[in-house]
Amino acid sequence: MRTADPATGDAVFVLQLKKDEYSALSAVCPHARCVVDKPKDGKLVCPCHRSVFDATTGEVLVGPAKTGLPKYGLTRSGDRLELGPQES
Repeated sequence: MRTADPATGDAVFVLQLKKDEYSALSAVCPHARCVVDKPKDGKLVCPCHRSVFDATTGEVLVGPAKTGLPKYGLTRSGDRLELGPQES
């Protein structure tokens, strides 16, 4: 699912890793600030310069990006997931 960072409006992907386990990653490539494509085969690919990121961790797998995708905190409230701030 794609949502937005409430502080900046930047795109964020909320991904279900396995049952009851979720992760939230910035969808904005740190190289040129392009929005990455939706997850496919466990990877997120930037359409601008083809950087590839691990969809589970956000780690950069293929450059030119030098850093991975930032993570966001998530909290669960009943059936809802609430996006928290970007983690440092």
